[in-house]
Parts: sequence; structure tokens; C-alpha cells
Amino acid sequence: MKPRHIEFLTLSVCLIALAVGACGNYETPEMGPDLQSVVRADQSTSAPNSAGDFFPLTIGNQWEYSATLTLFPEGAPPIVYRESEEREIAGTMNLFGRDYFVYERTLVPEGDSGFVVLSLYRQDRAGLYSADTSLSMPNPAGATLGTSARGRTSIYERMRDDVYDMSPAEYREAYLRACDRLIGKLKSADLSLGRSAVSPLLGPPGGARSHEITMLKYPLHPGEQWTIRSEPFVVTARVEAQEVLDLAPGRINCFRLRVTNSLMGPGDIIFEWYGRAGLVREFVHATVEVTGPFGNPIGTMVVESDVILESLSLSQGRWQNGGTHRQSQ
Repeated sequence: MKPRHIEFLTLSVCLIALAVGACGNYETPEMGPDLQSVVRADQSTSAPNSAGDFFPLTIGNQWEYSATLTLFPEGAPPIVYRESEEREIAGTMNLFGRDYFVYERTLVPEGDSGFVVLSLYRQDRAGLYSADTSLSMPNPAGATLGTSARGRTSIYERMRDDVYDMSPAEYREAYLRACDRLIGKLKSADLSLGRSAVSPLLGPPGGARSHEITMLKYPLHPGEQWTIRSEPFVVTARVEAQEVLDLAPGRINCFRLRVTNSLMGPGDIIFEWYGRAGLVREFVHATVEVTGPFGNPIGTMVVESDVILESLSLSQGRWQNGGTHRQSQ
């Protein structure tokens, strides 16, 4: 019988996982009383200033995404793990003496219960900022979805089981170690993209205030770059191009950002696409080398994560009430 719950984590993977709360999983952090007061409000409720309104921060705005995580084993067919994701501007919250919009993400891995990640966003003419206190929790106050804080742990466990099944017995330990390194990279990408929990840290200087990180720096244009965070590892972003993506809701004009973090390798990729419709797509590509007991290379493992916008409903403009008619932005 294969060891389903035994972790063979390298030190580097443990350090990555510790950065998101615990080695090997996404257990729910304890919340203080001030972090439990999520305010759900209707459109008429007063909200933080959303000046510089590139990102559509209006209570009630909603997005739906499809997500795939694909493992490409060497010499074997790809294995696909699927997720669905809903995002909503769910209300407002006051933290650090400032008012924020609550950006609620409900992610549901195929075959598992869902989980919720809450981010706190504000925006001004200089950029889009997130309070550096992403909260992953079961059943947050007023939430109607999300019953587990396991996050992508179930998918990562299934991936590890699949690697165990397909790897040659004599090299099984080597392939499991490589899989753990690959999962470590995915966890660092999850943290870079705000898909997992992280403790409050000071943000970088600039438009961001204390305890904030810079998600976007305005005005967006090719060549613009900035530091998203400097702890627990360095994450930066650079606008590479302005593109039009042809997606299920229609053609969307957006900017492609290349996100880098100090835990990924030189051949690894993290892309985000943002437009006035919000986040349009996320893409991660990561590769690790499989090495034998004497450090000799015996293969490679590749994984790709792709999150794509499927539908949206905004309070105004082209996408008001879920409109998908095609017109210039």
C-alpha cells in the first residue's frame, strides 16, 4: 500500500510552506476579532475611495473562472486536475485604520470541498494595493460558499500519488523529491498571486502604505515594473505587452504582466493579464530536474496552471449585468 500521507519534503519546500502557514498544507490561521468583521453591503453602502478606477472595485462585481493544473510526466500522457473559481467584491472592511474592499475568492478543486481566500483591496491614481493579510478561512462571516481551508492541498496530494504510481520503483524516491520541489514552486506562485494565506508584513515604499503590497502600479504601460513584496521572498512584476484576448465573455483588451519571485527558476514563468474588466487570466509554468541518488539527472517534470475568465458581471460599462456583447473598450 502506498504511503498516502507521509511527506518527503526537502528543506526548501518546508520553508516555502512555512511562509504560507504550515509545512505541507494550508491550515486555517487563527483570526483576531477585528478580522472577523467582514461587512457585506449592497450597492448603496458607502465604500472606500476607488479613484483611479482601472480595476473595477464596486461591491457586487463578480467573476467566474475555470482552472486547470496539468502535470507533464516525461514519457507519459499529461494528467489534468481541474478547479472552478468565483470572485466577488463582497463588501468592505476597516483594517489598519483604512477602509478596504473585500475581494472574496471561492476555489473548488474537482472532487473536493471549496475554500475561501479573502483579500482586502484599495485603489488610487497610483495603483492597486492589497492589505498584506490574505485570510484563508472556512465559513467566513456571511459567506455562502467555502467549507474547507485546505486550498490546493488535495490537488497536490493527488499529484504526488500519481507520481508515486507512475515512477519506476528503483527511482520512486527521486521522483517524489522532484514532485515536492515542483509543488514548492506552485506554492510560491500561489502566494505570489494571492491564492494562499500570508501573515501581515510591511509593504515596499511608494504608493503602498504600511502593511500593504502593490498589486498594480498605474498607469500601466509596457516596460512599467515594480516590487510587489520583498518578504518572505522577493516578488516583482513587469508589464510586457498590451494584448487582446478572445475569451468566452468576448474580446478583452488587457496588459500582460510577467511576475517573478526569488524561489522560481530561470525557466519558470508566471503571467497575469489585467484589463478594465479585472483579472482576465493567470498562467504558471514550472520545471524541475529529477536527480538520482548521486545527483545524476534522470529526467524532468513539468507542471502548468492556467486560470481563465469564463464570465463576469460588473455594475457598469460593457459588462454590466453580465453583458457579453463585443465592442471596443
